Amino acid sequence: QVGKMDVVVINRGEREGVIVGNVFAVYKRGQQTKDRITNEIVRLPEEEAGMLMVFRTFEKVSFGLVLEAGKPLATLDVVRKP
Repeated sequence: QVGKMDVVVINRGEREGVIVGNVFAVYKRGQQTKDRITNEIVRLPEEEAGMLMVFRTFEKVSFGLVLEAGKPLATLDVVRKP
């Protein structure tokens, strides 16, 4: 698990336009649950879980520092512009 002030690796880099100083929001994937009316499995929406700032970039990968973490972050969480 990842928390505040931890360093993370992002699978996007200079090739995708990521530069030092970019700030991204971290989103936790929504859980799956059963719809009580239709009995179908549905995925809940993603939840914002934190913020990170990129401090080092390479062609295909970047390093970021977690600035805020409202929930525990984990591998395969999604990062997007806030």
